[in-house]
Amino acid sequence: VALSDYNDPTTRQNFIAQTNLVWDVDFGAVTNKILMGFEYADQDSTNQRRDLILSATTLNLANIVYPTVTLGALQRDTASNVKVFSAYAQDQMGIGEHLDLVVGLRYDRFEIEGVDRIGTPRPFARTDERVSPRIGVIVKPQDNVSIYGSYSQSFQPRSGDQFLTLSPTQQNLAPERFTNYEVGAKWDIRPDLNATVALFRLDRTNATTPDPNNVLATINVGETRTEGVELALIGRIMPAWQVSAAYTYQDARLNGNDDVRLAQVPEHQLALWNRYDATDKLGLGLGVIHQSSQFAAIRTLPTTTRLPAFTRVDAAVFFKATERLELQLNVENLLDEDYFADAHNNNNISPGAPINARLTARVTF
Repeated sequence: VALSDYNDPTTRQNFIAQTNLVWDVDFGAVTNKILMGFEYADQDSTNQRRDLILSATTLNLANIVYPTVTLGALQRDTASNVKVFSAYAQDQMGIGEHLDLVVGLRYDRFEIEGVDRIGTPRPFARTDERVSPRIGVIVKPQDNVSIYGSYSQSFQPRSGDQFLTLSPTQQNLAPERFTNYEVGAKWDIRPDLNATVALFRLDRTNATTPDPNNVLATINVGETRTEGVELALIGRIMPAWQVSAAYTYQDARLNGNDDVRLAQVPEHQLALWNRYDATDKLGLGLGVIHQSSQFAAIRTLPTTTRLPAFTRVDAAVFFKATERLELQLNVENLLDEDYFADAHNNNNISPGAPINARLTARVTF
C-alpha cells in the first residue's frame, strides 16, 4: 500500500449572530406570515501545512513495519479573515382556503481577505454579493393533501479550501450559482402518518470540483445538472410502531456531456428507521441505510475511483428508568460492515466508522 501524509494545524475563531422576526398579520381576506431577519459572521483563521517525510513510502500488509516520520518544509502558511452579512425577507400569503403563495428575497455579502506568508507574502482578497429570489406555490385541494411547486436561486462565493487561501485563478472566477426547481406533494394519511414525494432539478453554473489527482487543487467544469425524485413515509404505522423511511434517486451529469458523471452523488439512497415500543418503558429501534456506488471524483478520466455500494444496519434501545430519567443506547454499524462513506478526490477517501455505541442519559428536573 502506498503511503503519504501531512500535518495541517488550523486555529479558528468565530463570531456568529442571527435574529429573526416573524409577524402574523391579515390584509383583508389574505393572511400573511412575514419573516424578516439578518445574519452576521466574522471568522479569523491561521493555517499551516507540511508534507511529512517517511522512512518508507509503502507498507507491506503481510509484514507490517511502520515507518518513522519527520517534518518536511512548509507547503502552506496563511492567515485569513471572512466577513458575511445576510438580510432576508419572506411572506407566506394565504389566499382563501386552498392556495398559499410564498415570495422571498435574500441578500448576501461575502468578504474574504488574507495573506500567503511563504516566501514573499502574497495578499489575497475577494468580495461577492448577490440577491437571491425564492417563489413557491402551495395548493390544498383538501385538508390532508398539499401540492407545491418552488423556484429558488443561491450562490457559493469563491472562498478557497476551508476559507484559508485563494489562488490567483480562483480570485478571478465568478461565484458558483445554483437554480433549483421542485414540485411535490404531501398526503396526511392520518394526523400521525404522512407521505411525501418530490421531483427536483438543480442547475449549477461556474461549477468547480476537487482535482481528481491533486488534493490541494480544484478544476472548473462549467455547468452541471442534478435531477431526481425523493419519496418519504414518516409517522406511526401502529400505536407502538413508528417508521421513518426515505428513498432518493439522483442523476448528476455535466451539461453537454452525459458521459461525465459528478462526484459524490450516488444514484440510489435508502434510509429506513423503525422504533417499536414493547412496553411503556422499553423501546427498540432498528434501521438500515443503503447507498449505491459513487465516483470519488468527477468522472473525467478512465482511472476515476468508484466507491462501492454499501448497506449499514443500526440499532437502539430506549429505556425509561423513572419519570425523570431516560436511557438510550445507540449502536451504529451493528454488523461491522466495511465501507467507504465519502471522498474528497481519488486519493483522499474516508472509511465508514466500524461498529460503535453511544449511551445517553436524559434527566429532567
